[in-house]
Amino acid sequence: LNAGEGVAERLQTAMPNIIVINEARDGTTTREMLDGTDGHTKPFAQQIAESQASIIILDRGSNEAYRGIAEETFRQDLREAIDIVIDSGKRVLLLNSNLTKLASLPEGQWGSKEFQRRVDADEVIMGQVVASVARERGLKFVDVQQICQEMDEQGISYLLPDAAHPNAMLSQRVSEILILILRRRFG
Repeated sequence: LNAGEGVAERLQTAMPNIIVINEARDGTTTREMLDGTDGHTKPFAQQIAESQASIIILDRGSNEAYRGIAEETFRQDLREAIDIVIDSGKRVLLLNSNLTKLASLPEGQWGSKEFQRRVDADEVIMGQVVASVARERGLKFVDVQQICQEMDEQGISYLLPDAAHPNAMLSQRVSEILILILRRRFG
């Protein structure tokens, strides 16, 4: 889970009868997570098999957008991760990543203007992949990109000044939705 600062802590505070462990590794792709090259020493299948967790929240797609990973490659990797979780008898909840606004920054802060625009566009595409895989698999899904759009329409900032990462307001909203889902669905 990498939906912003404090999400895991908010979940733990709101649901003290469960144990929340944030295993996210910043900057890694789903393929790196699967292969165990994301800062963990074990492949994802082994981590899941050994984990005491009963619910796995996957927040994927942002680093694929940043690195220019092909849409179909991401789709296959996400399906593989979901299959590993389900095959282990655990439940899955999916999140897409927040929208970015890198193109709003001066050129050079995140690379060329062309790169910044590509990442912003690919962020949307990767979010759509997560949504479509959630529908295809019948999984609960939190559309973080929709939350970003709603906040934008209300004139509420949802990003840190780097135009890429969620601020406390977005993290709070995502946390509130996750808490409701976890209480209702996984109660």
